[in-house]
Amino acid sequence: MVEISVWLEGVYDLWPTLRPLQRGAADPTMVRDQTGIWRGLLTPEGAASMRIQPRVERSGVSIRVHTYGPGAAWAARTAPDLFGANDKPDTFRMKLVGLRQDKGWSAEQQLAIEFVAREYLRTSWRLPRSHGVWEALLAAVLEQKVTSKESIGAWRALTCDFGDLAPGPVPVGLRVPPTPRQVRRVPSWRWRRMAVDRPRSDTLMRLCRMESALARLSQLELSKARTVLTNVRGVGDWTYAELAQRALGDADAVSVGDYHLARMVTYSILGRNDGTDQQMLHLLQPFAGDRYRAVRMIELVGRMPPRRGPRMSIPSYRYG
Repeated sequence: MVEISVWLEGVYDLWPTLRPLQRGAADPTMVRDQTGIWRGLLTPEGAASMRIQPRVERSGVSIRVHTYGPGAAWAARTAPDLFGANDKPDTFRMKLVGLRQDKGWSAEQQLAIEFVAREYLRTSWRLPRSHGVWEALLAAVLEQKVTSKESIGAWRALTCDFGDLAPGPVPVGLRVPPTPRQVRRVPSWRWRRMAVDRPRSDTLMRLCRMESALARLSQLELSKARTVLTNVRGVGDWTYAELAQRALGDADAVSVGDYHLARMVTYSILGRNDGTDQQMLHLLQPFAGDRYRAVRMIELVGRMPPRRGPRMSIPSYRYG
């Protein structure tokens, strides 16, 4: 076991910071109970588990962390990045002040600036950097072009059936995601039962063969990491963005092509329910370099447009 304490100056909200790492309320790799927040994770040194206990003090927040398992030391070393300790939210706040004073933006962009500035200046979350490239990539591929219900179900089934129990004195049922080697052993009929189609499972097989390269990815510059990943067939800009937001701390990665995101952004800012990716990117242009930070703020407080039709049906999958 390794025990450390991480100090974050000023007002800080832990759960909004970590929430993007959870895949549904029943995610077996992240559990919240009366003793804290628990994570099961993979590391280059083996499986690990973390117990995270924040304590609010007068001038900041102290986070007590216990880590267990073969990867305990790695999990402890990267914990400050996980909590956003090296993030610079004050720099973005100053940027927002400057954007508010700059009248050179379009009327719609000025509305976006006002919306984000108003909400961001009264919040206290930070941008996490988990360094968990494989597990973030695994989840992102499962989420490609399907409903949340499908992807959450596939993540839970894959983790429970092929991942290992988390090490240490952890809550019952806490697990770590399956390793690339474990994913390679999933038979085609199990993918079908988990509602994962052939293109996504084939993409995961290609990524499994890149285990060593993926382990080094978090040490690369963001532009190089993007090139490495998007050169893999089945990994595009959306998948890279979903990974980079969580594992690499990329403050500018926008999930272009997301089924809901553009409509939510444009509806929250403009009240229009027919938003497109192009309109969303236009609204986010003032935040260049921090576009995901702006999007995350909108996700936390924004609204989805009203539904105008039936829910998407979940298809059946055939392999051949």
